[in-house]
Amino acid sequence: MANDIEKGLRLATALQWFWHMRNYWIEGTGWLDRLLAAEAGGRGHQSLEPERITARQVARGKALNATYWNKSRIDQLELSLVEESLAIFQAYGDLYPNDLIYSLYLSGKLDFKESADLFRKAGDQFHLTEVLFPLADTLLRCGELAQARIYIEERQKLCKEREDLEGQGSGLWRLGILEFLQGNIRRAIEFFKESRTLLQVSNQEFFVFAIRFQAWVALAQGEIYEAIHFSQDELDAAREHAISWVVVDALGFLGWEARALGDEEQAVRRCEEALKFYGQVRASTLSIAFYVLGRVAIRRGQFARAATYFKELVIIHNVYKYPWKGSFEPPPVHLGIQVFGILAAAQAVNSPLQARRAAVLFGAQASMLSCLMNIIPTTERLEYEQAVAAVHAALGEEAFTAAWAEGRSMALEQAVAYALEEYE
Repeated sequence: MANDIEKGLRLATALQWFWHMRNYWIEGTGWLDRLLAAEAGGRGHQSLEPERITARQVARGKALNATYWNKSRIDQLELSLVEESLAIFQAYGDLYPNDLIYSLYLSGKLDFKESADLFRKAGDQFHLTEVLFPLADTLLRCGELAQARIYIEERQKLCKEREDLEGQGSGLWRLGILEFLQGNIRRAIEFFKESRTLLQVSNQEFFVFAIRFQAWVALAQGEIYEAIHFSQDELDAAREHAISWVVVDALGFLGWEARALGDEEQAVRRCEEALKFYGQVRASTLSIAFYVLGRVAIRRGQFARAATYFKELVIIHNVYKYPWKGSFEPPPVHLGIQVFGILAAAQAVNSPLQARRAAVLFGAQASMLSCLMNIIPTTERLEYEQAVAAVHAALGEEAFTAAWAEGRSMALEQAVAYALEEYE
């Protein structure tokens, strides 16, 4: 019986990436939870040789890490799991170095750069591949695009070496995002199309999801009807295959496209339909809907409602100590800071304090401003420019410049805290 439990733990752990690539996180979590409970419950009922105890503990440690990963993908961050696995592998010293590094990485005790360096030194290419994405994403968030590209391309090389088509496909759309942020539209579209070619044979869900990137490019380029065509294709395919999180994503984009056409009623309907899935999908999937609903609320003078939506948006894109809790998926956290500035500007008519607050927030997002202008519709670029001009006029040159400089000097975490402080 003890041997069966140990085998079960090893098998379930080996299936971690099968479950992940197919988004079967709930199914995987169920199996792992039951096996871990059986192992803990039967621990005192067998007499095991020391080497079997070690083997069983190691199997448990690996299963704890797999369980933690699976649960984190459905927004259940149970640090006690990875803390237990860390204690197991620390107890065995240098016998299981790669597992120890992985536990330290999952626990957040190592940052992404430290984790990547240790995995690289240990020759653990599998886990190095895993950590290179969040490492690149943290750099993308801060506008360090050249260094982010280096890590994404390193990951691409590792995926090609082991013929990981899904890994290559996801890396290509990451490169597409990078090119899009830089305004290299033709190259971005090439990467997105190459990505879908690989994902079609390796990950059906992400193959359907990847349609959204061409919709996003078209939207930002003012080709609204083409964007709607892509988003509707994404929605139809997601519904056909019953992929809830992609349905939500497509609805958010259709709402964004409706707003770009000036149809606020349709925009609200689409986004509120997306919010019906709240609690059933990862929070980051709802970010576009929050963004659109917040912008509509500003236009309607519903400032408290807008703040609620933007708060959700910023929090989603700022929880990044752990690689699975946040995401660089558009819109990034800087765009959340920008729309908080637009909200403050809308309230500045009778409030010099709000005018200054808007100028500080506009300064805080300035490091990513050119990138943000590349990824939002032309109407929203104009709205931003009008808000900046209005705040500038309200404050005067000297006060505006001082407030902008104050925001410009803020680290990202400080800027996020400043954006949220009125709404805590």
